[in-house]
Amino acid sequence: MKKNIIILAATGLLALMTGCGTMDDSASDSISLPKSTAVSSAVTTVTELNTKPETTTTADTTEASQAATNNANDIDITPLVGEWIYQKIDEQNYSSFISEGIVTVEPDLIYTYQPNDVSIAKTGTISIDYDEYSTGDKVPFFSFYQNGVDFWIGAYCNQEASDIYYIGNGGMERLVRSNSREYAFDEYIGQWQGDTQWNGCNLYIQIKKDGDSMIAEVSAHSAVADYLWSYTCNGSDDNTYIECQSGGKLNRTDYAPNGDIQETVEVYNDGTAKFSIKGGTLFWQDGKEDVAHQIGFSKT
Repeated sequence: MKKNIIILAATGLLALMTGCGTMDDSASDSISLPKSTAVSSAVTTVTELNTKPETTTTADTTEASQAATNNANDIDITPLVGEWIYQKIDEQNYSSFISEGIVTVEPDLIYTYQPNDVSIAKTGTISIDYDEYSTGDKVPFFSFYQNGVDFWIGAYCNQEASDIYYIGNGGMERLVRSNSREYAFDEYIGQWQGDTQWNGCNLYIQIKKDGDSMIAEVSAHSAVADYLWSYTCNGSDDNTYIECQSGGKLNRTDYAPNGDIQETVEVYNDGTAKFSIKGGTLFWQDGKEDVAHQIGFSKT
């Protein structure tokens, strides 16, 4: 079956598709949708599309744009408008995702992607394409294009969660609405190791979810003492960092020369801290003593 394409904007960028919902084996020959193992309860089938759309003339584009307008009542494009965090799964910790950049979608379905590595922003257009099945059913999906011909990312229009669109083969990538509190800080979860030492000790950070908050524990070990900083953190309003505004604790455990514990003391319980991720590196800003000044942490 020939794939139908509806162009909704005039300038282009890449697209690749995925989605949610179990697909029938009787898919058309225009785009193959093999069944995939889900990595999240939010999605049951996600696929990577490698088919390139057909080249269209100016007249074709005009006709397709009019068709898109006529079908506006059939496909609601407004949920895609706004700012999204483009994430890839953390291959060392498959329970979390790593932020790669920000995708902004305008009402006319022109999008801009700004990678976190501050490389040149990419712009393009979004179209609505269809998978057609032998039963006659047609499943719409959003396609992100570069130059009107090359896929980048995309997702089926109907997914279970309105604030998240899974993309890529196996759900390895996704778009998360930037003001979504549920998913925005997933990339923080896990174990991190400092790239330099503090007082001759390696520093480690363990971050985990605790309801609507996140617990960050920073540890250091030496022959004479162990240190443990503990923070209860909340995400910033713009989802760019997590922060403990009060109640941060530091406990120190001292050891005797033979290795026995001498005592464990609470050094303070009024600490503050901020954790942020830039280019995949975690930074800890200790508001009490500035312990980890300019120390970066990498996921282990």
